Amino acid sequence: MVFEVPKMTEVLRERLAVEFTYANHFIKLLSLSGNVTVMERVNGLIDDIFHSESSCVTSVLLGSSRLQSLRLLLLMKFELVEDTGPLKTSIISLQTCKQTVDLCLLDFDNSCPAVNSDVLEINLWMLNENDFIDIVTGLLKTCQECLGHFLLSGVCSYEGSVVSPVNILNLVESILIVLSEKKSLKSLSSPQLLVLNDPLNFGTIFVDLAFNDNNSLSSHTLLKIYPRFSCLPVKVPLLDDLWSRIKREWKGLKWNEFKCHQIYSILCSLVNYLFPPKLKEDQENGIVLVKDNVLWEVIFYGLGQEDPLIRKQSRLLLRKALDFVKLNSEQIGMSLNLELLSWHSYATNDLMKVWSEYFLVLEALEEKQTHLIEPILKNYENSTSPKFSASISAAWNLPVYLGMFNHDSNSIVKWGLRLFLTQDLKFYSLPSVNVDYFILYPVIETLNNNYLFVKQESDFDIECGLQKLFSSFESMPQKIRHNFYSLILSRMCSINWGPTSLFFVMRSLSSFTVEDKPWNNSSLATMKLFLTNTIHTHSPLIRGAVQSCLLAMMVNFLDKNTSLFFLADIFGVFCSNEAFRRGSESWYLVVNWLKTFINKEKASNFVSCSLSQFVDPSSAANTGICINAKAFTRMCLLLFDASCLLDGLEAHQAKEFCQLMDPLFRFCVKISLRPLVPNSVIDCNIQVLSNFIEECSSPSSSNDVTKRVILNVTSSLLEDVVCCYRRRLFSVGHVDDYSIVQSYTQALYVISKEEKLIPYFLKASESLVDDAFLIIDSQKELNLKKYFSMKVLSWLASLFLDPCLHGIPYFKKYKSKLSEYMVNKICSGDISRTYNVVTSSESSCTRGHHTFQALIKSEYLQLHWTMLQSLLQVGGLAKESVLSMRKVKSFVSDAMESVETGGREILSPVMSVLKILLPEIIDESLDLALECCSVCWKATFEHKKSDYFWVAIEKFIKMMFQEKIMSVPNYKKHALKYSQDIYIHGQTVGRIFQMFVTHLSKEIRSPVLWMSYYTVLVDALVFGPVLRKDQKIYKDTCEYILSFGPKYCLNSSLACELSCSTNVHVKAVTILMNIVKIDLDALEFKLSSQNISGEVADHLWRNILQTTKEKSRYYGNSHVHRLKQRAMQSLLLLELSLSEEQCGQLMDSLCDSLQVESHQPSVKYLQEWLLVRILVHYPNLRQRMWTMFQQAGVKRPGCMSSFLCVAFHLSMALPQSEQEEFIGRCIMYIHPWCMAQQFIVRLFAQVVLQKLWEVIVKENYEKTLNKFKVVFECVNSSLEQGGNTQRNLLKLKESFYFKIFHPLDHFSMETIFYDIPRLGNVSDDEWIPPSEFESVELHSLIRLKNKDETLRQSNAGDWAQKASVCRIESVPTDGEVSINVQKKIMPWKVGDLEDIGCLLDDMERGKERGRRGKGSGGLVVVASLVDRMPNLGGLCRTCEAFGVTEYVLGSLKNIEDPQFQNLSVSAERWISISEVKPFMLGQYLTSMKEKGFSIVGAEQTSSSVKLDCFKFPEKSVLLLGNEKEGIPADILPHLDVCVEVPQEGLIRSLNVHVTGALFIWEHLRQHQLNRSSS
Repeated sequence: MVFEVPKMTEVLRERLAVEFTYANHFIKLLSLSGNVTVMERVNGLIDDIFHSESSCVTSVLLGSSRLQSLRLLLLMKFELVEDTGPLKTSIISLQTCKQTVDLCLLDFDNSCPAVNSDVLEINLWMLNENDFIDIVTGLLKTCQECLGHFLLSGVCSYEGSVVSPVNILNLVESILIVLSEKKSLKSLSSPQLLVLNDPLNFGTIFVDLAFNDNNSLSSHTLLKIYPRFSCLPVKVPLLDDLWSRIKREWKGLKWNEFKCHQIYSILCSLVNYLFPPKLKEDQENGIVLVKDNVLWEVIFYGLGQEDPLIRKQSRLLLRKALDFVKLNSEQIGMSLNLELLSWHSYATNDLMKVWSEYFLVLEALEEKQTHLIEPILKNYENSTSPKFSASISAAWNLPVYLGMFNHDSNSIVKWGLRLFLTQDLKFYSLPSVNVDYFILYPVIETLNNNYLFVKQESDFDIECGLQKLFSSFESMPQKIRHNFYSLILSRMCSINWGPTSLFFVMRSLSSFTVEDKPWNNSSLATMKLFLTNTIHTHSPLIRGAVQSCLLAMMVNFLDKNTSLFFLADIFGVFCSNEAFRRGSESWYLVVNWLKTFINKEKASNFVSCSLSQFVDPSSAANTGICINAKAFTRMCLLLFDASCLLDGLEAHQAKEFCQLMDPLFRFCVKISLRPLVPNSVIDCNIQVLSNFIEECSSPSSSNDVTKRVILNVTSSLLEDVVCCYRRRLFSVGHVDDYSIVQSYTQALYVISKEEKLIPYFLKASESLVDDAFLIIDSQKELNLKKYFSMKVLSWLASLFLDPCLHGIPYFKKYKSKLSEYMVNKICSGDISRTYNVVTSSESSCTRGHHTFQALIKSEYLQLHWTMLQSLLQVGGLAKESVLSMRKVKSFVSDAMESVETGGREILSPVMSVLKILLPEIIDESLDLALECCSVCWKATFEHKKSDYFWVAIEKFIKMMFQEKIMSVPNYKKHALKYSQDIYIHGQTVGRIFQMFVTHLSKEIRSPVLWMSYYTVLVDALVFGPVLRKDQKIYKDTCEYILSFGPKYCLNSSLACELSCSTNVHVKAVTILMNIVKIDLDALEFKLSSQNISGEVADHLWRNILQTTKEKSRYYGNSHVHRLKQRAMQSLLLLELSLSEEQCGQLMDSLCDSLQVESHQPSVKYLQEWLLVRILVHYPNLRQRMWTMFQQAGVKRPGCMSSFLCVAFHLSMALPQSEQEEFIGRCIMYIHPWCMAQQFIVRLFAQVVLQKLWEVIVKENYEKTLNKFKVVFECVNSSLEQGGNTQRNLLKLKESFYFKIFHPLDHFSMETIFYDIPRLGNVSDDEWIPPSEFESVELHSLIRLKNKDETLRQSNAGDWAQKASVCRIESVPTDGEVSINVQKKIMPWKVGDLEDIGCLLDDMERGKERGRRGKGSGGLVVVASLVDRMPNLGGLCRTCEAFGVTEYVLGSLKNIEDPQFQNLSVSAERWISISEVKPFMLGQYLTSMKEKGFSIVGAEQTSSSVKLDCFKFPEKSVLLLGNEKEGIPADILPHLDVCVEVPQEGLIRSLNVHVTGALFIWEHLRQHQLNRSSS
């Protein structure tokens, strides 16, 4: 901002014209009052103001405030002085001046701050030069002290009173204004004023104020103080100091760390001063800045911020800086070669064109609508981006990518990410860019969006780009590369990942190796946190795949000097069931890696140190980490397999293993004779042995020497192990021992799974079982010993289920003993009893202890039911005897009570027992059985959100749906009710219904039973929920993971819970084909049996009709569409076993459906195909087809395309003996439709006629050829005219449906379930490949696959294509392509003051605008006569938009009106607004005339000029009239001209806002726009 130095009188009279008028009026008024002179009277009034709290002249001075009164009196005094030259004597005394300053600072008028500034400036103008120097010097020092104290303490004090620092700044501003406008320059060179040039004090103060947290104070300093210093001849290095401070504050902030809004606010506030359009000699700051790379770095980072305000400010800075470089290239130099900017003066035009395109992209990305951005981004990819990389700097592309990453539209985000992944990172390896942080923060954050990983055709397009991106870091500088690889793990850990995103990112990171291994011990700690916190909530399938990727990353990134203890600790966290099991691919990967850097000495040291920790936990301090038994055993097995410890023959390995483990195992040898061995050591022995057996259970090869060695050593210790068990059985008692009991119990099951160990272990465990029985019999209360004993007995009962062990006498003995125990429990009713847990007196009553007690109670109850289940299954107890011991009602009550009180784990054993007993319970009491089932159903769904739900629902299905009880007549309706409930729940959780159908397919072996449950089969045939987009993405990802086999999924039973529809369909089709075979045999041999196929077909069609009734219009891939398609697929199979009567009914229904509805392509194909097959198999129905053909043409002509297709395909399917006659009849019915009104019907008729004619010619049907030759020639001649019809005709003829498909030859499972859905453009999750049906017995009724692959290789027709989704595709262009795109206007106000946080109040801005604009001319719009707020607000917005110099209102209070603000939309903040009361309008217009303005009135008068013929003077005042009355008659004489808008209509006049807008635009057009174009 550069200020001119006008004359003193001009400055005052220009800005305070109205106030000077008032002053002259009051001088005249005072001259009439008494004998005292006017000057004396004024001086007296001034003294009164200084010495009174409120003005004593209020009544005289129109109710003004003290400062307003003082301003008026000072102007009066100024006018009374006749001396027009430099003041020789001050008009006021120094004391008066000081009192005035005190009053302005201590009695600051917040309602009108402009008055304060006016008083201060007038006060200084009234001093002569010497007094002025003295007072200014003192005031500046005072201001320096006040502001300095404020910055130190936060308190600004003046003369002992607290004042606002803004008051002090106003004083400084007034001093600077007067200094810059003084006519004499002598005062400015005074040595006393060198205080201004003190960089250590005054300059530093203003730099600190610019960075003050108070936005208002900072903005005030920047926008009012800094520009004033530039007008002084005294050189004040404020901007140099400020820029140095900005550089210190910046310090290369990272992409994710930037929060310094102040830097951008400061630069934007001074942008017009730093980068002026015209450079002056003393303005070198802009040149210094553009040559400093930090400026471009600040702009560069700001363009990519999430905060829209910072982005906007950065675009302003960039635009201003580039314009400055362009306009001042001579002063700057021929070229700029900075890190972020290359500029050559000879290529200025080309560079500015590139930058213009760049701005277009940045501004487009601020829009929300994709259609506005798409064409600009296409041009950016093809043109702008390559130009930047070639001529300026590729780094500027990064803010554009960030804009795309942060966009609300996923299509824009994906487009940006896909484009970024194609970039070469070497172009971004600049020190100021921090590309590693760019990837780590914005890019990684963007990748956490599952919608980016939509499967495109057969692959995931983002994955390859990701792998290329991460691997490209290997070619980057070492510092960048190491920083990225070392931080990526912690960055991954800090994000709450979606499952799909997490897998693909981890897979990409694991796909390459790095040379300088950046991971260390701390990285493993981060990985452990990632495994335990970040991924634990994901599904087992995702968890397993991510863990496999993490293991690969660890092998690729981890420093080989990492401690084995840290390695063991992290290996122990990986789950063996999901990712890290012995013998798996990941296991071999780690083993081979360990071989490269682990030697025997290092491995032996690890084992010995770890064992010493188990014996003496205090020794863990030496290794820095304490590992558990699982981590230790897994690490040992890895070292064994890596040949780092065990080698040589098996006997040698066994010896070495015993030596290695001796420090621990020796404590359990002969434990019965060593009572002083600590229990903790015994526990470690059991855990280590158990983990060794469990971890090595998956052999790494067929000849697993390591496993044999471990099992042999374990077998030799089994007796000692049992002794350890017996000792702990009697020693447990504290609640904290609960976890010990669990680990011992788990070890029992682990050991008993090994066939080699179980005989020895059973023999050794007799004493343990006897001890358990002894404790249970002797202990009346439930304690931890009794609980442990019941665990042992439950384990024993589970062994009964192994048929290989039934012959052992050991089992006969204990089976009878357990049976006797359970009989006592059942007879006494204790099987449902809950006990209070009694613990040792040492146990404290903490929350954790209460939890353990509750677990012990519920598990103790559960163990009884588990044992009862085992005994019932192996015949230890007969089910009849169980119910005879206790009344059925009592036993069922016990079961229900146990379900309600025993916790969730009891559901499985109780329902397993009820499954065995339910048939007998139903025979006794159906109501009681149903009540029990209801309790179990309710309890099962209480755990719907837990993993245990799947165990419980499976048990319920097996209990409820048994073939034996499903045939009970009274039970059927209840079973159907539960099946319907399961189907409903399956719509949201598909795996439930899949489990149900799978069970029924195995359970119901009698097809006759399906006659009662055919509705369940129908539900299964049409089952399949429509997946949401996120579910579809997740499902595709899971299937992709499963396609890698054991690499990412060790548990073969795992599957995506959403991939259930296919399985249900296959199971249902299996059942259906068995029913079809039985019914077909019955038809063939004329057996009298119920036709189940007919019932199923009838129910399927009713299902279709019900769906149509609920929703007659449906969309592609909707639930209705899929349901109809599945029903039609099933009907095609059922048609094989339907009678002629049933087919006739189905045919009528199909024809009605084709006439009424407009089906999706896949449904249409299937319905037409089914109709054709019915007509082929039953010739008697063909005549009805022609009747329906004619009816359809009348009922709905649009459906005729389907009937035409049926006629054609039926012609192709008939034997040759019937074909000629049928084709002849077809032509008779079809040829009139070749002239149909509807284009699609006409097109199909013409194609069918041509295809039939080809058959006639090929088969040489002479009779038909001669009969219809003329018809064909006429149709063919009309088609030879070309055009759109000919093109569509060729497309339809070449489609698979007319060229390849045959209704008989292609009757296969592949066509029905795979080809038709694919060719009908149904979503690929509805495509069931023939491989899924390989296990289905088809009974030679239908082929599995087609004879050839012609149909498989076909593509869908154009009319069946889906509506394209919003997807941006890049189109390659040759050379420059001019694009015309929609572009919103982006305002470039100085500093964007509203968003910065505000600077001056509204009137202060008016003063500023008036000071720089009013004197230079322009248009002043006067709306003092307008009354309505919407009109005033709308005019304000128009004035601001078109740059009006000043907007005059009748009252400034109008600005606060809500109606005004609704229309002005903050325009009042950016325009100079002043107040002129209507009664003062004449005087105001006169004063404006005196200043050279022409007064133009918008009014219709007898001499008014048409607007299109009027030439506006540049300096014009536009007066708008009242809405009703117009311009009053007494004002018209003040006007120079009246102008009206020419009209053609009947309405008398336009709205005042519209009229004003037309006038304002015309003034702008005539002056500023014409000047710009010239």
